[in-house]
Amino acid sequence: MNEASAIRETNEKIDRLLKPGSVAVVGASNTEGKVGHIIFRNLLKHPARLYPVNPKEKEVFGFPAYPTICDLPEKADVAVICLDAGKTVQVAEECAGLHIENIIIVAGGFGETGEEGRELERRLKALPGQYGCRVLGPNSLGVFFPENGFDTIFVEHGDQALASGGGIAFITQSGSVGVESLGLASNTGFGMRAFIGLGNKADLNELDFLRYFGADDKTTCVALYVE
Repeated sequence: MNEASAIRETNEKIDRLLKPGSVAVVGASNTEGKVGHIIFRNLLKHPARLYPVNPKEKEVFGFPAYPTICDLPEKADVAVICLDAGKTVQVAEECAGLHIENIIIVAGGFGETGEEGRELERRLKALPGQYGCRVLGPNSLGVFFPENGFDTIFVEHGDQALASGGGIAFITQSGSVGVESLGLASNTGFGMRAFIGLGNKADLNELDFLRYFGADDKTTCVALYVE
């Protein structure tokens, strides 16, 4: 595949990442305060078909829960994994094997923690080349696309004030800087096209999203915070 074809394919997958028809949340929970509870609650505003995955729950927010990602009635467009690092890699490998195109990983405990974490991250890095999936994270704060309400951010971020959207795409490697930017956007009223939390960049990185939003007619400005 030549470079132009690779860029086009990545843009198409990012488009489906931000505008999914179906989303699986692995680790979805009825317990308030848990990451899987917050993310699934956020996604109730989005029109996608939602699939909570948790063997300990019969249903989450009234949606029937599935014991594993392999038990879903369809292949989800996006899988959001809300588990600890070790379990996350195992589930990510299952998602890749099912040809789920986009995987968002919120857990930390990877390359930033030492050799054991680096080995887990190496396994994640191998998945796109082997299966053709794309991975956002690990250690990602999530994504927020106000146009359609797709929101996987697990901290308070003024989503109601940002709901009207706007033209600024903010791409950040730092979760703390990202939270501050969302708070500023909410308080000052400038519109955001999208928020992307890169995390450790095992796969998708700032260049992938810069190319995507650079070709997006509704994006008027791209802001980046990278380390």
